[in-house]
Amino acid sequence: LLRSPAGAAVAAGYDLVLVDEYQDTSRIQQAILDALARRCELFGVGDEKQSIYRFRYADAAVFRELRGASATYPLSGSFRSRPEIVSFVNDLFRELFAGGTVEAQDLRSEREWRPKEAPCVQVVAPEARNAAKGRRAEARALARHLRDVVEEGRLRRTAGDAEDRPLRYGDCAILLRAMTGLLEYERALADAGVPYVVWQGRGYYAAREVVDLAQLLLLLHDPHDTYRAVAAMTSLLCGVPDGDLLHLQGKAPLPLRVLSQPRPDAVPADRWDKLRLFAERFGRWREQMGRLETGDLVEAVLKETRFADLLLLEPDGRRRYANLMKALRRARATADDPATYARTLLEFREREMRESEAPIAAEDDDAVKVMTVHAAKGLEFPLVAVADLGPDVHGRGGAILSADGRFAFKLRDGTAEPIKPPGYQELRDVDKEQERDERRRLLYVAFTRAQEHLVLSGARLERTNGVLAMLLQPRPGVEIVDAAPLTAPDERRRRHA
Repeated sequence: LLRSPAGAAVAAGYDLVLVDEYQDTSRIQQAILDALARRCELFGVGDEKQSIYRFRYADAAVFRELRGASATYPLSGSFRSRPEIVSFVNDLFRELFAGGTVEAQDLRSEREWRPKEAPCVQVVAPEARNAAKGRRAEARALARHLRDVVEEGRLRRTAGDAEDRPLRYGDCAILLRAMTGLLEYERALADAGVPYVVWQGRGYYAAREVVDLAQLLLLLHDPHDTYRAVAAMTSLLCGVPDGDLLHLQGKAPLPLRVLSQPRPDAVPADRWDKLRLFAERFGRWREQMGRLETGDLVEAVLKETRFADLLLLEPDGRRRYANLMKALRRARATADDPATYARTLLEFREREMRESEAPIAAEDDDAVKVMTVHAAKGLEFPLVAVADLGPDVHGRGGAILSADGRFAFKLRDGTAEPIKPPGYQELRDVDKEQERDERRRLLYVAFTRAQEHLVLSGARLERTNGVLAMLLQPRPGVEIVDAAPLTAPDERRRRHA
């Protein structure tokens, strides 16, 4: 587009281009910037150590190339973290980045702090026999540690511009590499009596409850859409497992088949009752669809199914409830019919439109925030717990698409070992190196979210490797925390005033 006459006219309207977070730029985005830069000055701001969007084809080398061809203005002051945390991060990542493509750069703390006697960095590392038991043991030990830190008033705020008071749950955040192990940490926090809230990071349009509602509205528009029927009926709107749906026979739309057949032995009576109730409601909603406004229909669905109330019983229920109420408000405000409204919600999800999820409380709500490292990018918290620092996660072994456009994959011919075409191993080696560098950059982003206190947790297995093995070595200012079993929630000590 920028090479066309229309593009040239667009580019001619700019004298300067400023690109923030340049380390997350892809080659395609760089091609657009190159076309603009032929006609104007380009100014980029970034930190190669924080490039963590490789899955979106961000290439840290793009920023390195810009830096090598430009006048540079290094920024080395940290206005976020205590000097003890800055020093720890400098020392650790000088080791982690050695031998890789990332250039380590020491920071210095520029903020004013009150004195602090307690160590600023702690490692929680319970022993376990295997990875599955290890995550469970680690989650429980971490929950216990956070509970005791807050309830016993072990730490106080120390930032010079912050109130001098004990640390609260709302000052704490748990950062995970991915949400795949979330349930284990939720259970541990709940068992320990620690209030928490999950930040999905994916945004309002991708929230499961919003998608479920949209699928139901589209199913009402086309009852023969089996895909949407399964999605709606296995959600809390009906509440049966997908295996039960395999026993619904006949040519009628899937939601209505239950009305024309006896209960199969494989489906328990209570779940069959749920299917019959959903079918009766579904028929009624279909009749109302042409008579009610979109908002009125959504309100009827929520009232009859108690969908919103049931969400309150789920993990992170208050936020999910708030998301559904936001969807109801939007439905009341729209002039679209129900199907068009639902398609808009799903279209925004597919286009990765980012809109904040509905707030459930003020920013100072007294609950630990649980989120991925990616969701925490750009944020900071008085206490950060970086969890799941156990064994290194190895990369995928499937197809590989390199940053320069080369593509490689393995073939199978029925034998035990897959065939590796020429060039595959070369690309695989490069991919593994880039993946290793990104894992370390992800840790850097996570560790640097902490303002005053950093807790690092992972399970010690028989063979502990990776960053956890490095953290268990003696380091100045780092405390290895005793990982005793959790005590019962009712034995919690009250927080100091």
